[in-house]
Amino acid sequence: MTWEAVGAIAAALVALLALRHSKRAQQQADDVAKTQIQLSKDQKALSERQAQAQEGQVAQLEALVKAVSRDTAAELLERREIETERQSDEPGVAWRLQHLSADAYQLSNAGRATAYDVTVEIGDMVGVRPMSGQDVPPGGSLKVVAERKPYTRDDVVTVNWADGRAGDGGQRHTWLRPLPLKPTE
Repeated sequence: MTWEAVGAIAAALVALLALRHSKRAQQQADDVAKTQIQLSKDQKALSERQAQAQEGQVAQLEALVKAVSRDTAAELLERREIETERQSDEPGVAWRLQHLSADAYQLSNAGRATAYDVTVEIGDMVGVRPMSGQDVPPGGSLKVVAERKPYTRDDVVTVNWADGRAGDGGQRHTWLRPLPLKPTE
């Protein structure tokens, strides 16, 4: 074998090794590109999930603000009704609904007159209403058990009463109040 043949073989081996190295480098570049594409897709999916989660959090915060605003407005109206009754020349009934514990609430007559034949409705909430037909004197109260469920659409407590005993021609009245928020809501 001549030196020329050895040189040609060596050149061929170097070319073959360079080609093999080039193919490996190309394969690695392709793998890196595929990984970058997958990372980009994963980042996009993560960004979309984060955006959806933020939208959900915003919706929850908006619902909370609405509930707190509604509860605050109802409480202010309740206080104004009690103050109006106290300033009136004629004694009347004024209701206050307060959270006690768990799903228990206290419905109190904060007025200066007895509420006769009281009935309480709790919308479509799960709970226990007080027995109908009770009389609630000034300072007296009834216990109402009511729980909001995910399907609850009507969380209004409705109180009906008369300002005189049955047969005395007492006029019927209605008072409405959203169920107060629990301290943890």
